Amino acid sequence: MIPLTVILLASLSPLLAILLILLGVVVVRQRRRIGRLLVEARHDPLTGLPNRRGLEVHWSGAQEEMSLILIDLVGFKAVNDSHGHIVGDTLLKQVAQRLAAAVPPPGLIARWGGDEFAAAVPRDCTDKQMALFDNALTMAFDLSEGGGPAHVRIGARTGISDGESQLPSAVRSAARGLLEAKAER
Repeated sequence: MIPLTVILLASLSPLLAILLILLGVVVVRQRRRIGRLLVEARHDPLTGLPNRRGLEVHWSGAQEEMSLILIDLVGFKAVNDSHGHIVGDTLLKQVAQRLAAAVPPPGLIARWGGDEFAAAVPRDCTDKQMALFDNALTMAFDLSEGGGPAHVRIGARTGISDGESQLPSAVRSAARGLLEAKAER
């Protein structure tokens, strides 16, 4: 059986058939390009994690109530300052991998910026999630491949949203908690 598109193209003039085929190729390529651009716009290029835009998309599409946890790395600046940005980037990638492994679906970990990460987790799993983050960050990180010290330990300060359903409100709430945690040290 001959496909309908082949029959239609055969009945057109050769020039028009070629133009339609070329138009189809352009449309397919543009769709792929748009898809790649959307991925790039919603992901951090260093860690591969979703960025703020990716977090917004996830938060707005969540089927259950979520909590937001902001995670600020303690000791990262010292690694970056004493060993350089390449070693700092290596550390950020390792932290991102550990945090991502600690957040099961429907949760999401995102790079918030600099040495901060944000996690959207189901509201009823917040305490369990905090324990998973603590566990993920207590082990030493191996930076020998980046030219840094063989192992480094970092900590984290966190701020948690207090039941906000809109992401901007949750961010403000978690940021307040993060500032309080920073002030305690």
